[in-house]
Amino acid sequence: MTIFQTRALSAAIFGIVMLIGLFWNEWSFKILFSIVMAGCAWEFLNLTLEKGILRRVLGFGFCVAIYLSLGLISSMINNVTSLNLTLGKIVRILAVLPFVIVPILSLSELFQKSEKPFQNVAMVFLTIFYISIPFFFLLTPTLTSMRKGFQADDILDTNAAGFTPRIVAGMLFLTWANDTFAYIIGSRIGKNPLFARISPKKTWEGTIGGGLMCMVTAGIVSLFFKELNTLNWVVVGGIIAIFGTLGDLVESMLKRSVGVKDSGTIMPGHGGFLDRFDAFVFCIPFVYAYLLVIG
Repeated sequence: MTIFQTRALSAAIFGIVMLIGLFWNEWSFKILFSIVMAGCAWEFLNLTLEKGILRRVLGFGFCVAIYLSLGLISSMINNVTSLNLTLGKIVRILAVLPFVIVPILSLSELFQKSEKPFQNVAMVFLTIFYISIPFFFLLTPTLTSMRKGFQADDILDTNAAGFTPRIVAGMLFLTWANDTFAYIIGSRIGKNPLFARISPKKTWEGTIGGGLMCMVTAGIVSLFFKELNTLNWVVVGGIIAIFGTLGDLVESMLKRSVGVKDSGTIMPGHGGFLDRFDAFVFCIPFVYAYLLVIG
């Protein structure tokens, strides 16, 4: 099988899995992004931590624990009737979790050979804020609930009670549109490097062209995904064009600093989880903040 065939087959399988996970039901949506979050967190820790399975497992465990704890707290808060005294105690206990990470990880470094123990601890916290928390935002009603203008009988309505994955799906489509058009335009007319020392192939022409086409695509998305009006979708497209590009550059900077080509090997011909979701995860907090403002 040629490299092109490998990449095409891998991309097709990836697309099918993403569509099923996104639109099947609420649980498939949560499971999908929990797996993606875990994969991104593991790859990031694998790239940034010193060698040692214990520190990787501990760091990964804390990243997953924070993600799940935030999800549990959010579900309790959203279901106001369940906030009795016992559950209130559980929320407070979970809220303490981030503050026990430093002493536990610091203690674990005492029993492992390490030249940079506190850098290892810092990388776990960076992973939590860079990956765990942004993916948690995807599970919140701000990004997954019906909005004004949404009709329950629309195509791809996965839950008439209120859950809809279409804002998140639109964000993914726009992220891929921005990346695809930037590559096509940059490869054809790109002459001026954007950040040559980090990503030599990225050009200003490709970046600007990709951003403009991303916003055009956002207008098309608004015709099908009506949770947001056209103007808001175009603004979201602009946010994704800017911060998605920055996210891609940040991951390129990371890979260059540790001397690797890909973050992982989960997708033959395409790299790892971070390689596929670097732009997406970087723009999630900014889209989330915008939706909070307009909501």
